[in-house]
Amino acid sequence: MKNEMIFLMSLTILLVTLLFLLLGYLIIRKVLIGQKERRIAEIMKNKQQVLFIYLQNGKWSKKLIPATTLERMALEKLLINFLDLFKGEEVKARMTEYITSYFLSYYKKQLFHRNGSIRLNTLYRILDFRISQLNDDIVFLVEKGIEDREIFLICNILAHSQDPRVLPIILHYVRSLTVYELRAILQELEICYFQEIVSHYNELEERYRFAVLETIGFEKRLDYLPLLEQVARGQEGEERIRALKAISFLGYISDVSILHETALSSRWEERLMTAKIIGSLCTEREIPLLYRLIEDRVWRVRYEAGHSLYKYKQAKQLLREFAEKTEDRYAKDMALEWLERIS
Repeated sequence: MKNEMIFLMSLTILLVTLLFLLLGYLIIRKVLIGQKERRIAEIMKNKQQVLFIYLQNGKWSKKLIPATTLERMALEKLLINFLDLFKGEEVKARMTEYITSYFLSYYKKQLFHRNGSIRLNTLYRILDFRISQLNDDIVFLVEKGIEDREIFLICNILAHSQDPRVLPIILHYVRSLTVYELRAILQELEICYFQEIVSHYNELEERYRFAVLETIGFEKRLDYLPLLEQVARGQEGEERIRALKAISFLGYISDVSILHETALSSRWEERLMTAKIIGSLCTEREIPLLYRLIEDRVWRVRYEAGHSLYKYKQAKQLLREFAEKTEDRYAKDMALEWLERIS
């Protein structure tokens, strides 16, 4: 019993000692971090003006050469702060030139760090500062193997600098990218690369095709209208809806027979997009389609059809006549609602 008591007391003393040591370590660490942050803040304050002047008009100062790790960290923080402040291409070019001169070797080393978070932050900096000189290293990093969270940043960096090596990387990792991420990458590419991707449209993964359709719509690339119409005419489901949505962004369609088909679709999303497209065209031939769609069972379709009728020059007459003739009370309310907006 006595031995057990001695053992428990010894164990308690040991645990308390360890807790005090841990507490002491945390306090010392917090103090050191605080001192480091205060020193960085002080350096930032001293160098902010000279960096601002350099970025604004190109006037150089030796103070901009980072002599220590803390100075490098301070200058990097200042540059990140200035990213949102300066929008001009000339200033962005100076920023990239400066980073390339004094941070390139550091970023190259960090790219291959064992800590994934450090690699990720480095990729963010390379993208933010438009550094293309590390593309070879980035491609080598891909060949060694990368985490899913690094894929989008790597593709974006390569796409921004128009590096053709991005195309096979996208194909290889397409299932690790969302439609939104794929579209963001495609929007960075020059027309020649985008055209190459479009030429293999039918061979692409589904989400890749979705991203292509969205890019055409968001970028209003009218040259690709034939592809959108082909998809809207020959496909079904989500792909067709996205093609119609892209057409609605373009505000133009050459084959209106597609609309006469999609207006009768069993999917309300297709009927909604049909109403939107007709609202962009404002052609008299499609007015009966809008009359049909404003009587749709789905409120969003009815609303969009009313909105499209509202865009016509003779909107007042069209909405009044429809409100008088329709036997659908919900459609009548919708027509009157849009009619009130004209008055």
